[in-house]
Amino acid sequence: MKEIHDVSRVQAFSMVLLTVFALAMMLAACVPNFMLRPSTRDIVMVASTTPTVANPAATVNADNHFLQIDDFFIMDNTLDGHAWIYSAIAKMTWEPSPDTDNQGQFLRGMDGQSIWTRHWVRTRKATRADLVIGRKVIFLDRFDQYGNYRSPMSNQEARANWWLHSRIVDLSELFRGVVMVGEGMMVNESALRVVVE
Repeated sequence: MKEIHDVSRVQAFSMVLLTVFALAMMLAACVPNFMLRPSTRDIVMVASTTPTVANPAATVNADNHFLQIDDFFIMDNTLDGHAWIYSAIAKMTWEPSPDTDNQGQFLRGMDGQSIWTRHWVRTRKATRADLVIGRKVIFLDRFDQYGNYRSPMSNQEARANWWLHSRIVDLSELFRGVVMVGEGMMVNESALRVVVE
């Protein structure tokens, strides 16, 4: 009689272990990495539905390069005689006039420096019709994964970095969405801005 009681006890214990094992397997199937890394906690990241913008006011009425109508590009000199030159986004704080030797005062976005210059331009996004040999263009000094210059990805990136001012020299790759500017630099069509004359 004792042997039967011991056998039923072993069977009950085995059934409990089997049930616990089955529950553990079901739990492992529901929780990623539960069995593979039991000593580490799962990390849950919640993405914000609102984009983060360093200066929300700077994106109001902005185009998809994050530039507003009152944004200018300022340079140290003209493009004449150069394949390309650096430029930066700035806000005009004093209009050029004969009293200022036709120089305007600008607040440069990348560093907040106040600069007097006569070398400034207003721009707009380029259209396909704007893309002709010799046309002056401006684009961000940042590359995509293929080594072509690309559009800014954020307001902060647009304002904190240098832009390049150049001319279109070749359109043979336009069917791929890129154009060549001075010194053989390749720029995505979507990254180009044209000078408003």
